[in-house]
Amino acid sequence: MGFQRLAEPQETLKVMLVAADMIRQKTSFFVEAYCEPQEAVSKTSRTHCHKMNSCDLGCEQLEIDWHGDEDELVIEVVEFSGAGKDKPLGEIRLDRATVEKYAREAAANAEDVSKGARSFKVARMDEHIVKLRQNKLMHPDPASVIESFALSKAQKNVGLGVGVDEDEVLRLREENKKLKAQVSLLETGHKGCQSDTLDEIMRLVLRFEIIPRKTCDLEIQHFAEQSFYEVPDGDQA
Repeated sequence: MGFQRLAEPQETLKVMLVAADMIRQKTSFFVEAYCEPQEAVSKTSRTHCHKMNSCDLGCEQLEIDWHGDEDELVIEVVEFSGAGKDKPLGEIRLDRATVEKYAREAAANAEDVSKGARSFKVARMDEHIVKLRQNKLMHPDPASVIESFALSKAQKNVGLGVGVDEDEVLRLREENKKLKAQVSLLETGHKGCQSDTLDEIMRLVLRFEIIPRKTCDLEIQHFAEQSFYEVPDGDQA
C-alpha cells in the first residue's frame, strides 16, 4: 500500500481553456490534453461546433495527474467528425519547466485569470503524423502494443533490426520541420514569412494551475443505494 501511494500522483494539473482565436477555417473541434510520457488516459473538452474566427471556450478545465517528472504537456486540437473519424488538426507542446512557470504565476494571482495564461499558436500537424495519431485512436487495444513489442523483439533476435517506432517517427519529423524552419529563417532573414501563417490553424488561450490532488475520504456505505422501486418526485401520483 505504501509503494502504491508513492507511485500515485500527489498533484493535479488544471488546464483552463479560455478562448480560441484566429480560427482560419470553419470547423467543429474539441481539445485533448495529455502528458508525455503518457501514463494515463488523455482528457478531452466539450465539442465546439462550426466555429470560425474566435470562440469562447467557457473557461472549461481539464484535470490531469501531475507527477512532476513529465517531459511535455501536449494540447491537441481535434476535428470532430463523429463515428470514429475524428482528425487531429494541430498541437501545442510545452515542456515541464514552462508549465510550472505559468502555474507559479497563476498561484501568485489566484483571482486574476489573465495571470498564468498565455495565447499559444496551434501548429498545423504534418499529414504523416495525423495518420499515425488516427491509427492510435482507431486501435487503442493494448494487444496491439504487445504485438508491436513482440515483433520488434523477433526482428532483433533474427538480425533484422528493430521495427519502426511510431513515436520515434513523430520525433524525427518534428526535428526535420524545425530544421527546415531554421534554414528558411537563414535564407529570408526574418521570421514573419507566409509559411508561418499557413502552418497556424488557430490560437488557444490557456491557463495553468498545479494543485494538491483531491481525495474523497467518505466510505461507500455512507451513500444510499438506489432502489428499483424508487420513483422520481415529479412522477408521484
